[in-house]
Amino acid sequence: MKKFLLYFFGICCVISSVVGFIQYGILNGVTCLIIGVVLISLARQPSDPAAVDSPEAVQPQSQPQRTKTITFDVAGVTFNNESGRLRSRQTILKKISFCDPPFDSGYAARLERYLYNDEPAYYVYVNDYIVGNVPKGFIPYLEKNAGRPYIVEYFKVHGGGKKKYYGAEMRIKYTDIEGEE
Repeated sequence: MKKFLLYFFGICCVISSVVGFIQYGILNGVTCLIIGVVLISLARQPSDPAAVDSPEAVQPQSQPQRTKTITFDVAGVTFNNESGRLRSRQTILKKISFCDPPFDSGYAARLERYLYNDEPAYYVYVNDYIVGNVPKGFIPYLEKNAGRPYIVEYFKVHGGGKKKYYGAEMRIKYTDIEGEE
């Protein structure tokens, strides 16, 4: 219904622009024409812009998949790594923030499970560098969903600057194939 109204009013404005040119001058005619074109272009856009870029829109599915999303601030970003070329997690986050090498051509974030004091824990990796850990409060949820596929919706670096630490936020999206909540 919304698209129909946008098309209707857009076409009315385009048609009335002719009257505007003839009877009321160029400025009124151009104004009506611009409004009409904008309304028609709005009607032609998809109602959900995110649906154009999502894989679900490209590949129709017989049954919609339910998803769960968790967002957390990465913990342990001020610690140093035990080995590697870049040991300072703050330096790594700074390089990510400023797109310095080796992050100048992009990066990918992921999780990796390990044991700490015989308890499960998860590193947050960006490319091949550890930048922190998943906060302890999210570990039970990750353990419960360990077999489920996930994607990293985003990894954002924040903070930094004059005497401030860098931090990071990460969003994980699980695809619930079994239909569990």
